[in-house]
Amino acid sequence: MRPARDMQQWGTAWQKNNGLNGLNGLFNRSTGEQSVGNGRTMVKNYGFRGLNGFLGICVSRQCLCPRRAAVGLPVNIPVKIYLAILQIFIIFAARKKFCTYSRKSNPNINYNPNCMKKFLLSLLCLGGLAANAAEVTDVLTVESLQGHANYSATSTAYTTFEVTGESGAEYALVCAHNKGTCIQLRSNDNKSGIVATKSPGKVVSVAVTYADNTAAGRTLNVYGYNDVIAETAGLYGADAPAVLGTIVYGTSTSYTFGEDFEYVGLRSKSGAMYIEKIEITWETGSAVTVARPTFSVAGGMVEAGTKVEIDCATEGAVIYYTTDGTNPTNSSTKYTEALTINATTTVKAVAYVGANASSVASATYTVVEAMSFEEVLALENGDTFMMGDDLVVALVNEGDTRYNYVYKGGMYSLIYASLGLKTGDVVKAGWAGKVTYYAGLPELVPTTAVETTGAAGTVPEFATVTAADITTALVNTPVIVKDVTFDEATPDKAASNFTGKVGETEFAFRNTFKLPAVEAGTYTVGCIVSVYTKDATTLGTDLQLIPFEIKDPSGIAAIEAENNAEAVYYNLQGVRVANPENGIFIEVRGGKAAKVVR
Repeated sequence: MRPARDMQQWGTAWQKNNGLNGLNGLFNRSTGEQSVGNGRTMVKNYGFRGLNGFLGICVSRQCLCPRRAAVGLPVNIPVKIYLAILQIFIIFAARKKFCTYSRKSNPNINYNPNCMKKFLLSLLCLGGLAANAAEVTDVLTVESLQGHANYSATSTAYTTFEVTGESGAEYALVCAHNKGTCIQLRSNDNKSGIVATKSPGKVVSVAVTYADNTAAGRTLNVYGYNDVIAETAGLYGADAPAVLGTIVYGTSTSYTFGEDFEYVGLRSKSGAMYIEKIEITWETGSAVTVARPTFSVAGGMVEAGTKVEIDCATEGAVIYYTTDGTNPTNSSTKYTEALTINATTTVKAVAYVGANASSVASATYTVVEAMSFEEVLALENGDTFMMGDDLVVALVNEGDTRYNYVYKGGMYSLIYASLGLKTGDVVKAGWAGKVTYYAGLPELVPTTAVETTGAAGTVPEFATVTAADITTALVNTPVIVKDVTFDEATPDKAASNFTGKVGETEFAFRNTFKLPAVEAGTYTVGCIVSVYTKDATTLGTDLQLIPFEIKDPSGIAAIEAENNAEAVYYNLQGVRVANPENGIFIEVRGGKAAKVVR
């Protein structure tokens, strides 16, 4: 053993590498060139994890959490506190060992206080590496949804939102907001929930502030996982991650993670819940620094020949992908051009900047043949489709924009989704959806984006029918019914049920369009033929009429034309409208009246 020469050599190596080289050798009482070599190798490959040999623990958060639990230390104390204690311990222990060991090894070496200062400064820098980690809390409220294209202050519908938090985390939400009052989740077929789609680091905790109108005992499931889930639907079904914990209204308000996860998911386990605030705390600093790749076409049903481009928001990133279902690495196929999807395929992609990798993005494309509108109308509950026809929007329920009645070739159907459509729009072919029977009423529910052509379609004249014509064959068809008698004033409250007679035949009515009340009397009624048979998953048998206009039998003759050339507009209830838009109106010009679409 050659302590003097080796300690001098060790000291040189240590000073050149900011006090990190040889640290293992010092604490394990090794000397000589071999110790220097080992220390250098450890620093090169693992940075300051060379401390493990001396302390017998791992200083990274990933290792420290389970180990502190194993020795009985609290896991809910932030890791940086443990690292600070560790730093103090290292400084005092190293000072004693260094001075004692160096003098014993070679009495001729004079102790250099400046050298010791450099050593301590190096250790403080080492602690600074740990201090880079910080906790950041994202706060999700109904205000987080405002400004999004899908947000409507009067809506009660469940729809999709994307939100970016202060931490840099990105979230996908499927929720309602109860007309701008809260975040509303529900455990049913709309697959509502919240998932983080971009991670800023490790998720630490989730806290929830429930609104008072939430029923006691309603339960929020909390999920943690390390492979990204791009849509809230991933929290449902056999492939959903395990539930790690719950937050129960009236019992608990938060959940703290006991192990490391890069992503978090939340969904209702038991019915509707109304949430004022969700706080998600992240430990950043160990975050994924490369953005997850994105696909130009969302996963789902596509036509053969669909082109899919893959992109990454991180400058200089190189993308690799697989199409066999395996997770890609930088040894996988390098992305250079758009992929052509000709068969059902799962595409997974990862981005690299140097040795740093993003999380894996995944999308499954199911190739289907587009169907005609007529073929779609023949499908059963739960069947999926790719729409092959353009459709004209014949009528939109302005009181609840989820109700969009579309038309082609004398056939009508209901697209049930908040899409921002207006009467006269032409819905472009190529969107995918699912047929759902709600209480016996067939609905077309989109599962991909719905676009319009930008052209104005021709809205058909609605047929006038008698009581004998009103059958289930006309379900979702707008019609005009004359001589409808209401024995008492109709309700003005939305979704109210009432009755009326067409001749001698009594029908059930429902105020889905939120029309104002009319007095008892006989009217001409424009309405949608509908059904409501509770729990039915095939076409219902209980007819129901949904009025979209109720007017005096004399119709437009009841509107007096003004004696000038300017146009004057009235709605279908005979009320004058200053700025007609998004609907059907009566235009009176020069003593003549006509129905127009705006």
